[in-house]
Amino acid sequence: MQRWGVSGGRLPPGSKILFRGPTAWEKYPAYILAVTAAILIQAALIFWLLYEHRRRRVAEVEARQRMSELAHMNRRATVGELSSLLAHELNQPLGAILAHAETAELIVNSPSPDMAEIKEIVADIKRDDHRASEIIRRLRSILKNAPPETKDLDLNE
Repeated sequence: MQRWGVSGGRLPPGSKILFRGPTAWEKYPAYILAVTAAILIQAALIFWLLYEHRRRRVAEVEARQRMSELAHMNRRATVGELSSLLAHELNQPLGAILAHAETAELIVNSPSPDMAEIKEIVADIKRDDHRASEIIRRLRSILKNAPPETKDLDLNE
């Protein structure tokens, strides 16, 4: 039938086809079903592994977010507990700046002002101002939801 190009559907009813070669399904049905089952099982396993990987990634992201929120709340609680200490730390340099400014004013208003002493007082004012601004900068970095600042420290010093 292949030789003359006749399909099996055009044969008259009740005809028999003799000497036809078996198809792959007829020859190897068990092998084909086994390979198909193995491929389906592998596909299902791969799908399940991808699904679990995605769930794990989502859980890790959520855990990192929760840890970040917890660290931020811990920093805020610490700042709340240490507010009186910070107020004292800020009042010290501000009070020193005020005392130095009043002393410089008295020296400038005197009949013969000592310029060397005024220079010392201005240097002290600058140092105390830097100290106060550093305290404020550190306080702002603690209150921000930013990663903490790290720097190397020499323990021998």
